Amino acid sequence: MGEHAAVYGRPAVVAAVGLRTRVTASPVASGELELLLPDLGYREQCTWVDVLAYGDCRRELWRGAGEQTAAAAAADTDVIGSGDEAGFVKVAVAEAMRSLERSENSRLRPGLRVLVRSDVPVGSGFGSSASVAVAVGAALLGSLSVQEELSADDERIAAIALEAERRQHGQPSGVDHTAVIRGGVLSVTREGDSLRTSALPRPEWLQRAIRVYDTGPPAETTGEVVAAVRNLRDREPRGFVETLDVMESATSIFLGTLGEKNPPWPTLVDAVRSFEHCLEALEVVPPPVAEVVRRVEAAGGAAKISGAGSLSGSAAGSLIVLWPPEARVEADLEVILCDYRPLAMRLGADGLELRKGSDV
Repeated sequence: MGEHAAVYGRPAVVAAVGLRTRVTASPVASGELELLLPDLGYREQCTWVDVLAYGDCRRELWRGAGEQTAAAAAADTDVIGSGDEAGFVKVAVAEAMRSLERSENSRLRPGLRVLVRSDVPVGSGFGSSASVAVAVGAALLGSLSVQEELSADDERIAAIALEAERRQHGQPSGVDHTAVIRGGVLSVTREGDSLRTSALPRPEWLQRAIRVYDTGPPAETTGEVVAAVRNLRDREPRGFVETLDVMESATSIFLGTLGEKNPPWPTLVDAVRSFEHCLEALEVVPPPVAEVVRRVEAAGGAAKISGAGSLSGSAAGSLIVLWPPEARVEADLEVILCDYRPLAMRLGADGLELRKGSDV
């Protein structure tokens, strides 16, 4: 709970899921950088000079976009939200190397093979780019740093992930990479350039009552959707703030139920429905998805998109379904959501793991 509202300083509740991105960084004799992305069928060998120049170029393009031109920049595939997963990995690698050079005053650029594999669906609202950015950053810091043993709470990892996410999404809230690093269930609030986070309970009912489905890839990138919401804020500032107020209230109610062994189901259902209706007011839920949500509601449950959503088309990435004990029988839910792919995941999973000599 809390997507889009979190960008504007409102609270969010976020859970890590039991899907993993694994990155292995290992030395090679070539003196160059080898990128291996078997999930995409992609392989590239390039010099560090080229990779760092690519990262610097993307950084300058992002700086030049600015908030006032975010919508136009989001549509430019060379600036923000390009959808180029291989290019995003190169950005994360470049940001990690720049971080090392700043923190350790070193220009050491040895040959390195970076292998990236991921179970996280791309473009479906599960923070796939954040998981890649975190794992790539941690792998490079862990393999190339000459300082002490790297820990998962190293602030450089978060800084690298945030910078890489900015090249992809324009002005990310920082919620995704924070959840990836820390894991569990978190309360997150953006305060200026930082996030205030606290761990939340992981009640048994959370895993039992919440189902996750993939509606399909959104028609637009996260950067484009976030920019469109920002434009809506500029056009209708008063109504936008009122919508944020309702979203914050629904999120706070949801947060409060996490400490309950037996939550007040009607209250919880109303909170999820309220937040979804606000997302629809922000125009990030395509009508075909909203129609399925209405059918879930009619059967006694609640559903909301999770992630940026989409401005058009028939898909919006991931859909969270709250199915309380008093909802209709399971068969009804299967029929309602027959066009969507159910995803087995563990809500509140562990976060970043570091393994020397193996995967991150």
